[in-house]
Amino acid sequence: MFSYPSILLSVSGGQDSMSILMLVLHLYKQQPTWVSKVGILHCQHGWTELDLQIATRLSSIADLLEIPYYCVTAREVHREEESARLWRYASASRIANVHGYDIVLTGHTLTDRLESFILHLIRGSGLRGVSTLHSYTTVNTPIWVNSTDCFLSSWEWTGIDLSSGRSILPVALGRPGRLLERATLAKWTDDWNMPLLVDPTHDRLAWSRNRLRYELLPYLAMYWNPNVEAQLEDFLEVVEPEIYYLDSLLQRIEDLRL
Repeated sequence: MFSYPSILLSVSGGQDSMSILMLVLHLYKQQPTWVSKVGILHCQHGWTELDLQIATRLSSIADLLEIPYYCVTAREVHREEESARLWRYASASRIANVHGYDIVLTGHTLTDRLESFILHLIRGSGLRGVSTLHSYTTVNTPIWVNSTDCFLSSWEWTGIDLSSGRSILPVALGRPGRLLERATLAKWTDDWNMPLLVDPTHDRLAWSRNRLRYELLPYLAMYWNPNVEAQLEDFLEVVEPEIYYLDSLLQRIEDLRL
């Protein structure tokens, strides 16, 4: 993270993203030579009546902290988890590129990583799907200039190559809480007495990730293995390096063929 002095934090208002915000702000205040700029990004989905209240309170928090705040509102409500996720990544790419941030940090935790692994496994993923939510990755967002879905306004096009009618907005994406359990962050928020803004959609069992979090994982812990999350974590820690090693071997073979 120290290689990215300009950090944009994607903050929902819940315990995970607020904990990461506090950690980064501590680094920002204590080591300004490492982190020179911090901003808050909030994506307002329009799912509930509380969305505007959460966005407004985050704006007040950013004012108190004296850091920039960016709120992006969806033009249409994304009912599917995947489309909402892609919209958030696109919004992060836009804000980071336009306002000069080196990396976007999210509040994903070890629990999110395990949930993604199980979801991919249930859907029939291959080995590559086992390795999920990397600590660092690059997201490339395509921007179609001639499409009505283009989300860049004309003043934002400056400095972006639009000659092909299609542009790519890359953004570095980091997950500093990837190896932290949500229970650990919950304790931090209690100890720090942090103001949390809970999104009620996190409790909706109509979404597969919520059912996995509140029904499947507790069931596995109760009837199969009380340490199921730790065992899955150990499995991922063993498998991921093997996947990287196989990828590197395949890349070397491909390079030799060329």
